[in-house]
Amino acid sequence: MHSGYPIMTFMDVVNSTLDTNGAHWGHYYELGHNHQDSAWTWECVVEVTCNFFSARGMAAVRGFTDPANFYGWYDGNMEQRLQDREKYFADGPDHKVLCDSPSLYLDSFLQLIEDGGYGFELLRDTIASYKNLSEEEMPQTDEEKIQTWVKQQSKTAGCNFYEHHQQWGWPLLEATKAALAEYPVCGNYDDYNN
Repeated sequence: MHSGYPIMTFMDVVNSTLDTNGAHWGHYYELGHNHQDSAWTWECVVEVTCNFFSARGMAAVRGFTDPANFYGWYDGNMEQRLQDREKYFADGPDHKVLCDSPSLYLDSFLQLIEDGGYGFELLRDTIASYKNLSEEEMPQTDEEKIQTWVKQQSKTAGCNFYEHHQQWGWPLLEATKAALAEYPVCGNYDDYNN
């Protein structure tokens, strides 16, 4: 299966594509690529931000609301997901490691949705907030895209998520921290690998 207009695939998956009970992660993943925007997709998250739509599609259409296996992405369980997270934090958060592991990078986004209680609406509203940016505010470089995501997400929720993303090893600037000073810090970062 491959993203495009229309989506291209071999004939053996046509029926499952048309049957909402048969659709799987890959179907939504390819649709997710069609919805990505370069303003909030930096180089190493091309295979991550498309999965916002995969996770949401699996939850909404297929009813996979259990975050343990990333809403149907793989046959893992929450214990394995937490072990992966624990190992990542034990080794010391590193943005390069996130970039090399789409599941870990996705976890850095999904943790706010799940543990923070913000739901998929946080992703939806953050993405929608980019429509309000002027041409001068629209990020161009990967560094600008990362900083803008953290600022837009924080403004959308009315919470300062700088520390959340910093704990995950995102390369954040002091200017971003300063820009978010007016918002309360949200989340408990004392035991962050849970």
